[in-house]
Amino acid sequence: MVTRVEPAELRLLSELLGVPDAGALALLQDSAAHWPWLAAPLAELAQMPLDRWQGEHTRLFIAGYPRTPCPPFASSWAERRMHGSAMEALSRFYAELGLETTHMPADFLGTILECAALLAQEDAGGEMQARLWREHLLPWLPEFTAALARESTVGIYRVLAQRLDAAIHEQRLATTAAGAA
Repeated sequence: MVTRVEPAELRLLSELLGVPDAGALALLQDSAAHWPWLAAPLAELAQMPLDRWQGEHTRLFIAGYPRTPCPPFASSWAERRMHGSAMEALSRFYAELGLETTHMPADFLGTILECAALLAQEDAGGEMQARLWREHLLPWLPEFTAALARESTVGIYRVLAQRLDAAIHEQRLATTAAGAA
C-alpha cells in the first residue's frame, strides 16, 4: 500500500531541513496529532539538548568533518559541487511558474519540496508537478535519502528519510501509471 504524501506533509518535510531553533520542538509537537510518524522522533527530541539536535543538523547538512554526508542541494548530488547547472535549471523551472527564490539556493531541497507542495495543491497530478519530480528530484533524491538514513544519529532525520522515500515511491508509481495510460 502506498501512503499518499500530502502537500502539508511536503511542507513539514521542507521545514525539517531548516536549522532547529528553540521553538522547533513545540512546532513539531503541534503537528504530531496529524502526523503519527512524528511520535517516536519527538519523544527522542524532548529528551535531547537543543544543541545536540542542532549539531546533528550541522553535521549532516552543512559542515560535517571530514565531509558533509547529506548536503541538501541537488547540485551536490547531481554534479558533486555546489551552485551547478541543477541550480540554474531549477531557477528556470521556478521562473516558468512565476516563482523565484530569495533566501535559499534554488536547488536547496527545502525549496524544491515547497514547490512540490505548491504544485501538488494547485496542479494536482499535472504536468508541472510530474516534471519537477522527474527532472529535478528523482535523479538524486534516492541517493540523498539513503545517505540520510545511513548517516543520521537522530531519529527525526531517519524519519525524514523514510517520508521522503514514501514520496519518491508515490511519484514513481504515478509516473508508471501515467506511462501505462
